[in-house]
Amino acid sequence: MSLMQKEIYEFGRFIVDPADRTVLRDGAPLAMTPKVFDTLVYLIRNRGRLLSKDELLKGIWPDTFVEEVNLAVNISTLRKVFGEGPQDGRYIVTVAGRGYRFVAEVSAKASEPEPADTCHANPAEPSLSETSDHLEQAASGPVSPAAIASSNPRSKNIWIAAAAAAVLLIAVPLTFKFRRPHRSSGLTAQDSILLADFENTTGEQVLDDTLKEGMAVNLGQSPFLDLVAHDRVRETLRFMGRSPDERVQLPLAREICQRAGARALVSGAVSRLGTAYVLAVEATNCVDGTVLAREQVEAKNQEAVLPALSQAAAKLRDKLGESLSSIQQFDVPIEQATTPSLEALKAYSIGTQQRTRGAEKVAIPFFDHAIELDPNFAMAYALRGAIYENLGETNRASEDFRRAYSLRSNLSEREKLYLTIRYQDAVAGDTSKSIATYEMWSRLYPRDFQPFDGLAARYQVVGEYEKAAAAGRQALKLDPNNYVPYANLATSYEALNRLAEAREICNQAAAAKRDSSYTHRVLFELAFLQRDYPAMQHETELARGTDREHEMLVDQALALAALGKLRQARELFERSWANYERDGLEDHAAYSMAQEALIEADFGNRQEARSRAAAALRLGRGRDARETTAEVLSLTGEEAKARALAQELRLRFPQHAPLNAASLPSIMAAAELQHGNAARAIALLKEAEPYDLSEFSNLSPIYIRGQAYLRLQSAKRAGAEFQRLLDHGGINALSPRHALARLGLARAFALEGDRPQARKAYQDFLAYWSEADAEIPILREARIELAQLN
Repeated sequence: MSLMQKEIYEFGRFIVDPADRTVLRDGAPLAMTPKVFDTLVYLIRNRGRLLSKDELLKGIWPDTFVEEVNLAVNISTLRKVFGEGPQDGRYIVTVAGRGYRFVAEVSAKASEPEPADTCHANPAEPSLSETSDHLEQAASGPVSPAAIASSNPRSKNIWIAAAAAAVLLIAVPLTFKFRRPHRSSGLTAQDSILLADFENTTGEQVLDDTLKEGMAVNLGQSPFLDLVAHDRVRETLRFMGRSPDERVQLPLAREICQRAGARALVSGAVSRLGTAYVLAVEATNCVDGTVLAREQVEAKNQEAVLPALSQAAAKLRDKLGESLSSIQQFDVPIEQATTPSLEALKAYSIGTQQRTRGAEKVAIPFFDHAIELDPNFAMAYALRGAIYENLGETNRASEDFRRAYSLRSNLSEREKLYLTIRYQDAVAGDTSKSIATYEMWSRLYPRDFQPFDGLAARYQVVGEYEKAAAAGRQALKLDPNNYVPYANLATSYEALNRLAEAREICNQAAAAKRDSSYTHRVLFELAFLQRDYPAMQHETELARGTDREHEMLVDQALALAALGKLRQARELFERSWANYERDGLEDHAAYSMAQEALIEADFGNRQEARSRAAAALRLGRGRDARETTAEVLSLTGEEAKARALAQELRLRFPQHAPLNAASLPSIMAAAELQHGNAARAIALLKEAEPYDLSEFSNLSPIYIRGQAYLRLQSAKRAGAEFQRLLDHGGINALSPRHALARLGLARAFALEGDRPQARKAYQDFLAYWSEADAEIPILREARIELAQLN
């Protein structure tokens, strides 16, 4: 066993050890995916020298064919680690059109010798971004070595590829020439269209997927045409025993088209001759291959490709039967509706593919890169914001939605509607306006499930669950192949205490392979409501190793707390914070802390509640976390801090009706209770009545109003409030306040002088908390009160 020395590189605040595959910043280790690390080491070892993209691709992926966008994403990730932008040039300098140069001053040092044959494995768990090494292969489906050689401009067979492109340039027009469109080519309002992948023989990878994405945007803005959704295509491929990521090209596309029940198949090809490009698009009957419409346009250079595609799409829509007035009203050019940058559109298209697969965290760097290439790319901001919102990062989400909304002027009508709603929800917080916008969307695009699905979710926010269920049923009818309508409808039925119907919808989703983290959360809550502990454990096991695992920790913690098992709940809450913080989800971690703080406050542990609330304030600024923390501070006597937070929220979300009419009055009412002003608390909560049972309210108006009536010795009114909580167990099903309502009802009966009913209610509460931690203050109080009754 020979000995060799390791080389350690130091520059700025960083130390890089290639052998141990570690990077330290100010002495602290940094998490970095393997290929990002390899990119850094390659740059350092060739510092000062201009490295072409071709050399970097070969050096970092020596045995794998990947797209240049993967390299660009790695460079962008490193710049974020270094804290520099593309124009700073303190570490990595971009030489336009040529490559990159690492310019930081590096000190290379030899470390202690070690055995030469020692294997330096990376013990860290792989991150969600680790699959980026093969993203393009996944996006394109299986690729044979021959196909790679013919499509790679760096290949030794480049001249063969160029010749093939020239042949196709001639072949495509000839093919279309002799395939005359059928005279009765028009579609009806009941027909749908499948969009196939474009055939790209230019050898220019930036056109792969990009043209299909552009065509989808253009056709998608039409109220007349209905495109088969990406997830339905993926499911059809699975049903056929194929990879869901396989490229949808002829003749496979025709079979998918038939299986999906679509009427027409739109396919296209792009070829090159000199500096010019020829784009050909064709719509055919899915069953017999009859040509319904075709178009061919020429672009004089690469920059003109997207405008040329817009022209072809508009002409195709006309030939497929869409009215001229509709085309004129809904015909924003592709380069305006998306971006004039082909490279930015390429990164965006890969990001959307990752979202379709459910890999939302993996998609973020691609949207980052799209925005880096085009800072005015509105939809890239919007989709990144949607991912952050799903991850609980409401502050980041609102920043992205704000930026996207400011750039909406050139977008298509459908995308404007989408951005307007996102802004109204996440930035302005005006739920009533977002409901009105969704209703407008449903009128303009009556075949689109999204506005009905959005209405279902917004009606839940304001507590109108019958309307939510009706909208959810319509969304599911329009698109039974999308997972979201199942989740929204099941949640609405649960809130209405229609538990059997909620379970049936979840089962339908699973049978259709449309179950999701949301339907599984409903199943966990249903199992909790029915005390089906094996079913709860089953859902816990299903979540392990998935994106739902962190959220399941919080749900388990809430369920344990609702049963009075506070010590166990605390352990799970702490694990959830650690996981969220490790993933950089500070707002989500802060909300988890705030939820536990509220439980501690309700249970009478004031000091623990204040401690958790302070930690949540330091960690995140998300709306949900701040609102819940403010209520905790009010309940624990920190009135000044609570009022300051309430004012901050009022200024940030002046039009958010449930927040301003329900949550903020609840915060102020809780503060008044601490001062003994129960009548004032009830007066403040008058405004909250329309939102008493809303998903957003956290049951606070009802619970605090019940406490206030107890203070006023108004037994019947107090009992009525607590009974309402017990009658609506499906709303915030895991909230411990449902359990505490049993105690509130017992106290109301005792106050009224109904000793038998009071005794029964106390016993009911104690039976519910039969395994609760004995030291919980509110449990000790309940036992003393029952003893006094006896």
